[in-house]
Amino acid sequence: MYHAHVQHPMGSGYMMQTGKFRNVEDALAAYLELVDRDNNPFGRLALERNPQPIRVLLIPGHLRGPDAMAATGFCSIWNEDGSDAYEVEQPDYVSVPNPRYQELAAT
Repeated sequence: MYHAHVQHPMGSGYMMQTGKFRNVEDALAAYLELVDRDNNPFGRLALERNPQPIRVLLIPGHLRGPDAMAATGFCSIWNEDGSDAYEVEQPDYVSVPNPRYQELAAT
């Protein structure tokens, strides 16, 4: 089971440390529910008006808190000797077509 970080490049991103995701599809469905439930018009509009794919990163479920966050590459966790505890070059995000994109009709 996995945690997930899901983000649209022009909109909202969510770090979901539930450890309940089996795959990218589960994480994407939870992300879309959060965008809808959070009364997040910015996130919804970004999804509807920008065709860029949504990025999904599955994070091993045994990682917690800052350790899970470090796997995203957005923050660093340091060892006592000052070395980086995670050597994350480029996290393996999966690009998923944006299911909410609505092409605006030409007027």
